[in-house]
Amino acid sequence: MRRGRRGDDSGAVIVEFALVASLIVSILFGLIEFGFAWETRLATQNASRAGARVASSLGDERDADYNALRSVASALEGVGLGNVEYVMIYKPVDASGTPHPNCTGTPLTSSPGRCNVYTGNQLVTLAANETLFQGSCGSALDGEWCPTNRQVIQALGPDYLGVYIRLKHDFITGVFGNEMTITDRSVMRLEPGG
Repeated sequence: MRRGRRGDDSGAVIVEFALVASLIVSILFGLIEFGFAWETRLATQNASRAGARVASSLGDERDADYNALRSVASALEGVGLGNVEYVMIYKPVDASGTPHPNCTGTPLTSSPGRCNVYTGNQLVTLAANETLFQGSCGSALDGEWCPTNRQVIQALGPDYLGVYIRLKHDFITGVFGNEMTITDRSVMRLEPGG
């Protein structure tokens, strides 16, 4: 025996499909958006580690910050350097790598002897403007915590150096908002000098 389809069921199927389809589309957009955000987060982690590694190995050489920033820029190329708000190279106040309270991410208003802050625009134009880092530390971009003043003598206990990166990740669809702030920091001991 065949049953005939009741005429009032067809509307329910359409409503159920609309509910299930909207749920599936929301999950799909969520996976895409947060997948790209995760990729940006991983790139930020790699960039902070690469910058800290380079600055750590260069110790108190004059071009330590310049080369660290080039390493950060290289690691963030896939994410887009235009999204970088700032990069801070700093001297931690404790073993956990905490920056000094005056190191706020604003260039030239930080704590002297504690941190150098570089804007995203400076990171973008870095390769073309190596001269920004030349000259004496007081007149250059890295003058707040001059690389040549960093402690690398083993007997005195070398300084630690941190690299903090703050950038914004723009969402593609806007379903979950327009942007998200991603930060990361890495801290390493400066390599002892000879």
